[in-house]
Amino acid sequence: MIATGIDHPLVAAADLEKARAAFAAMGFTLSPRGRHKGWGTANYCVMFPEDYVEILGLVDASQPSNGLEEFLATRGEGLMTLALAPGAGGAMAAAARLAALGFEAPVPSSLSRLLEAPEGMREPAFRLLPPPPGLLPGIGNTFFCEHLTPELLREPEWLKHANGAIGLEGLTFIVEDPLALETQWRRLVGKDAVFTGKGRLDIALGRHDLRFLDPARAAKRYPELKLPAHLPAPFVMSVLVKDLTATGRYLAGAGIMTSPAKGKRLVVLPQFACGTVVEFCES
Repeated sequence: MIATGIDHPLVAAADLEKARAAFAAMGFTLSPRGRHKGWGTANYCVMFPEDYVEILGLVDASQPSNGLEEFLATRGEGLMTLALAPGAGGAMAAAARLAALGFEAPVPSSLSRLLEAPEGMREPAFRLLPPPPGLLPGIGNTFFCEHLTPELLREPEWLKHANGAIGLEGLTFIVEDPLALETQWRRLVGKDAVFTGKGRLDIALGRHDLRFLDPARAAKRYPELKLPAHLPAPFVMSVLVKDLTATGRYLAGAGIMTSPAKGKRLVVLPQFACGTVVEFCES
């Protein structure tokens, strides 16, 4: 298995504070603001026990944005990419697994951010590994994220969400031809973790699901949503909740509109979520 799951998806925000307010209105608790050292970006995070969501904004255009500025200019706000969990051994072990598959993995880099915690500044640290281009078909620009100071990232109160959210279920991507990705994904995760259907390819990545849909299948599953203009593209972030009925009541009470969806799902329209399609599903 190339990764043990999703570490966190990244949401690109044109206005970081407005994005924070939008996710708070949906019933998410956000951790304090963090500022990346050496970059012009800052973030707020929606923390869960095993994964999280990063909402990323540009706060200093004179410093590098690591692709955020270009993404906003070409694609606008919304789901940008995801970071993968490298598992035991961290980024170096992920690099070794890539080498065993015949890929030349880049050298990991270090990153930290200043987290404005109530008791004072914290500095969570990370080790990042960008995979070789084309390694993960359908996903685009991504990276492995190793947490060097995981104890600094979570507090019990940050894990309690008024909408009942308890973790990530997975991500959905729109691609022109999902079945064209099948051979590479079987090589990366094993044949037993790859599932196919008409216009779709599903990957079981640890406890998470990655879904690749073609435009026709995506339009059928999400009939009221406008599909991305540039493909491949991340499209839907699916979040697990304790009780979908209770989540629906909370969203309605907060004035958050949802789109009809088959099965046990509630789909929040992107105008309420910083351009991101947030899909709630019951655990």
